[in-house]
Amino acid sequence: MEERSNMRKDILNTVLKRTESIMLEQRVQPNPLYEDPKDLTAEKPTKPPRKRNIHALAITSPRQDKPMKELKKKLTKKYEGLVTALMDKCEENVTIKKTLR
Repeated sequence: MEERSNMRKDILNTVLKRTESIMLEQRVQPNPLYEDPKDLTAEKPTKPPRKRNIHALAITSPRQDKPMKELKKKLTKKYEGLVTALMDKCEENVTIKKTLR
């Protein structure tokens, strides 16, 4: 029983790492539809750079990570269910093959 638990944890960890790497790859890929404002010719005079408020940056940062955390949690639950179902099915197949011998 402990061996099955360890196998399950290993599978879940592997799936979780793979999911994280895919999500990071998608986050890093540039948007092909995005046009860089520097590439566009503008007739307006350039504005001076805006002063950034450090407090405002601290407030917006955690909000961006929240949807990612929720998505990660949903995927983890989904994969846990799939792994459990897969292991149950494998166990059934093993017991069926043992009884046929």
